[in-house]
Amino acid sequence: MADFEKVLKVGDLQPGEMVKVEVALNGVLLGNVDGKYFAVGNTCTHAELPILDDKGSLDGNEAECPYHGSVFDVTTGKPTQGPASFGLQLYSVRVEGDDILVGPA
Repeated sequence: MADFEKVLKVGDLQPGEMVKVEVALNGVLLGNVDGKYFAVGNTCTHAELPILDDKGSLDGNEAECPYHGSVFDVTTGKPTQGPASFGLQLYSVRVEGDDILVGPA
């Protein structure tokens, strides 16, 4: 499964946190929602700007774009508040030992 890339160790991302990682040269948001990991594209579908530059926190399961206020559910990629009307790209996440890996959906 060469399509999956190791991005973090399990202890590096606590519940309620999100971090920007790189997968196949794409910016990806990796979030920890109640101990489960979810990954979505880091580019807001409203204005094609990054949602996160480094590390931040989630509001439950939601991430807010700092530029125009669009809010996305990181578990589904769907917008929950506009102006964005299209969802974020989804990625698959799996844990192998202490490693978090992200790959195509």
